[in-house]
Amino acid sequence: MGDAAPMKGERWETRMLGWLEHPVNLVVGNLVWFVLVLPVVTWLSAAVALAYGIDRWFGDGDDRMVRNVLEGWRLTWRRTLPLGVVSGTLGLMLALNALFLSTRPPGVATVLLGGTGALGLVWLAVNLWLVPVLARHHDLPLRVVLAMAATAAVRQAPVTVVLAVLTVLLVGVLVVFWTFLPFLSAAVVVTLSLRALDRAESA
Repeated sequence: MGDAAPMKGERWETRMLGWLEHPVNLVVGNLVWFVLVLPVVTWLSAAVALAYGIDRWFGDGDDRMVRNVLEGWRLTWRRTLPLGVVSGTLGLMLALNALFLSTRPPGVATVLLGGTGALGLVWLAVNLWLVPVLARHHDLPLRVVLAMAATAAVRQAPVTVVLAVLTVLLVGVLVVFWTFLPFLSAAVVVTLSLRALDRAESA
């Protein structure tokens, strides 16, 4: 089921099953991600493992999503867990600061809130690139991976903006339709980030 799109001339049932492979694989990968992310501090490790599994599917045609996501976890969790704790702590501090400033009277608090929002967008942009880079280049030193993610975020600024906007919109949708979180959430963002990395590396 992991081969290319259906060939012309195949029965419609076969073609339909071939196209259904894509959402089904994303849902399966997302379910594995959901289990891995339950401890919360593993958010980055789980995202990188999901990106590894999806990248194996896109790049090698290997659609064994459960196996590949778990393999990505095994290969990367030791180096991504501490980084995820640090990055998650920074993100939480920015969120709490924004929440506090939003309750203050207008004036200086408004200016500081804008600065906090800008820092939050930078944090989001770096992490959106960091996940696919860590998944694809998990053998490289961490400082090199961080530099690659930051460089890609700057050089592909329009793509970074689009990724950030789509991620924020998706989060907004999931706040309302939270029951979709285990089935189709992180897989969408990770897929878009991997496609963006393909574009950056071929530029």
